[in-house]
Amino acid sequence: MKAILFLNGPQGELALRSFPDPESLAVVVPAGADNSLIERMCRERAIACMERLKDQPVALTAGSYDYLVSSSFPYRILAAECNAARLAAVNLHGAILPKYKGKNAGVWALINDEKRVGMTMHRISEKFDAGEILHIDIHEINDGMSLQEIQGLLDRSVPKLVNFLLSGEVFKLPRPVIGSESIFWRARTIHDSRINWHVPARKTFLFIRALSREPIYAYSHYNGVQYRIKRAMLSSQTSGSLPGAVVNMDDRLYVVCGDGRCLEITDYDGQGVSMAPGMVLH
Repeated sequence: MKAILFLNGPQGELALRSFPDPESLAVVVPAGADNSLIERMCRERAIACMERLKDQPVALTAGSYDYLVSSSFPYRILAAECNAARLAAVNLHGAILPKYKGKNAGVWALINDEKRVGMTMHRISEKFDAGEILHIDIHEINDGMSLQEIQGLLDRSVPKLVNFLLSGEVFKLPRPVIGSESIFWRARTIHDSRINWHVPARKTFLFIRALSREPIYAYSHYNGVQYRIKRAMLSSQTSGSLPGAVVNMDDRLYVVCGDGRCLEITDYDGQGVSMAPGMVLH
């Protein structure tokens, strides 16, 4: 079963590891991105690996592969490339479609307090994230789960969906029942990571958790120092202090939110400067 894989980042690496026969593979990575792990795996497994510029398709012969699989690839897969797949050209999208389309849709889902996350396999079409949905691997989540735990659930979906594809099972499964809401969420930048302590505590908690990974940790400033909040927990503590105020209760650090409720700060990075009561983060 021959496949050409358009890969990028950790999800792309997982997809590559999920294919059992390296001799049947070829890999495409985006030019200029750091995909050293994927490239090293290709060298170790003697897999052909080529770079691809935006809007410049790689030269492929029609029908030369059984499958084309895209996993976290940032550029549009063009029709000339899809035609290389004899059976199907599919994408692994790290969110539930069609409600969460776009590059950072999984982050938006967590910010929006969704109770379920998922990995969607869909056919690649001319429009981003708009092709026929073949299967959605869905996971329930709760407030006690860290972003790393949530990501671990999604990571397990990647080999499962690849196996569904290679076995042909994905084409036999009932098509998922999906809602009518279809939203294309905008891409986020590092500048979107600044915390607004004036919003309610729950919204602040969801925001911090959704961004709790390199290099996009949610952050605030005090006296020119940036404090990256790596983990915060909802608490029953309240305070009449200003939003953003750092307070100490029972020898624990909290920050006051816009509704008077406090988030306990359990992990942060202050560029070597400790967070202390009396600060007002902004």
